[in-house]
Amino acid sequence: MGILIAAGLWGFAEATLFFIVPDVLLSAIAIRNLRGALIASLFAVIGAMVGGSIMYLWGAMNPETAVPAVTAVPAVGGDMMARAFDELQQNGPIAVVLGPLSATPYKVYAVQAAEAGMPYWMFLLISPVARLPRFLIASLVAGGVSRLLSKYVDQKVIYGLWLVAWIAIYLVLWRK
Repeated sequence: MGILIAAGLWGFAEATLFFIVPDVLLSAIAIRNLRGALIASLFAVIGAMVGGSIMYLWGAMNPETAVPAVTAVPAVGGDMMARAFDELQQNGPIAVVLGPLSATPYKVYAVQAAEAGMPYWMFLLISPVARLPRFLIASLVAGGVSRLLSKYVDQKVIYGLWLVAWIAIYLVLWRK
């Protein structure tokens, strides 16, 4: 149960001002226990919805402080915020779903959704659609790779490769 709570808290934290995605934890879980990672993904989504709700409300009530706070998160900048705002105005809730394809964090959309004219109920409804597929994919890929590699190498090696992969991903993201 502790790992599920951790997944929920991580989903919450990343939806607010934390900058490392829950996929890191979920993929680590999947190396040993794919089913557990899939269940943890649901908890991460619930946490993200709570965190996203807080960010939505903060952006609705006080965008003058909310937007700069999110802009200060590593790998988020003013250009990203402006692009996401335009996407929200042009594409509505689909922007929240497609955001991860451009490495734009969920929190960027959450903090600007109200200002862009998206009602809270719509933001809340689209949030699991925006978050769950990526969490599940990260878990399934990590679980599948782990299962394949476990025929040839020890689990410690798999965790070492997992660590190297996530460091590489973040180095690429943070260089942008």
